[in-house]
Amino acid sequence: MSTRAAPPTPAPAPPRAPSAPAPAAAGGPADEAELFGENDADDVEDEAPGPPLDPPSLEPVRVDKWLWAARMVKTRTQASDACAGGLIKVNGLTAKASQKVKPGDRVEGALPSGRRVLEVRGTAERRGSAPIARSLYTDLAPPERAPRLGFLEVERGEGRPTKVDRRKMERVRGW
Repeated sequence: MSTRAAPPTPAPAPPRAPSAPAPAAAGGPADEAELFGENDADDVEDEAPGPPLDPPSLEPVRVDKWLWAARMVKTRTQASDACAGGLIKVNGLTAKASQKVKPGDRVEGALPSGRRVLEVRGTAERRGSAPIARSLYTDLAPPERAPRLGFLEVERGEGRPTKVDRRKMERVRGW
C-alpha cells in the first residue's frame, strides 16, 4: 500500500478593498443611473421598500373581509364560517358574510380570541400589518377575566387530582 500525501490547500485570498468608481469619459455620464436619468432629484420620492399598503378607507366592505383584514380571524374561511354560524352581529342583527360594514357600525361576535364588541373605524380590502389592522376598529368590550376555579389550580408537587376533582375538571371542560 502506498501512502499519498494530501495535496496542499490553497491559502485564502486576502479581503478585497472596495473599488473606486471608474472615472467618467470626458463630458460623459458618470454611471448608468445618470445615463438613464434615474438620479434626478425631482423624481426622488420618499417610499418605503416593499409593496404599498392600503390605508384604512371609508368605503363599505364585506364583513368577512373586514374581520380578516382586522386580524380577528386567521382566514376568510373562518370569518365566513363564523357569519354562517350566526356568531357575528352587525348593529345588533345577525350578519351574513356578504353584508357590508362601514365606519361607525358595531360588530359583535364570538371569535377565536373570545367575545368581542368592536366599532368599525375604517375598512380595508386587503390584510395589512398589525398596526394597520388595529386602526380599523375600536374595542368596546371590557377585557374579560377568566373565572377562577380553585380545583383547577394545582400547585406543583401536589400530585394527581382526586377522583372528585378530576370529575369537576371534566365537567368544566365539557368532556
